[in-house]
Amino acid sequence: MSILANSIKKKHRYSIDEVREELTSRLRLLLPRLGNRSFAIAELNEIQDMLNSLPLDSEDFGVAINRLRNCYRYLCSNEIGAARYELKLLLGNV
Repeated sequence: MSILANSIKKKHRYSIDEVREELTSRLRLLLPRLGNRSFAIAELNEIQDMLNSLPLDSEDFGVAINRLRNCYRYLCSNEIGAARYELKLLLGNV
């Protein structure tokens, strides 16, 4: 369950710093597990929810979403190395 879904369930509001910390933690944990495509795609969906909740300016948000979409496309094409590269770049952007 994502941090945001958990937040709604518990009626707790997470700070921007907490969401960003959770996001970077999830990205780091996902990097070595990209070979498990179904898990990775589910994680990417939750990561997108977290990105959507961050107050990023338009340019940073656009770059982050493009990195995430590229990662998804690479996973669907079974190009794990390229997907990992996109996630590393995304990690550098958040």
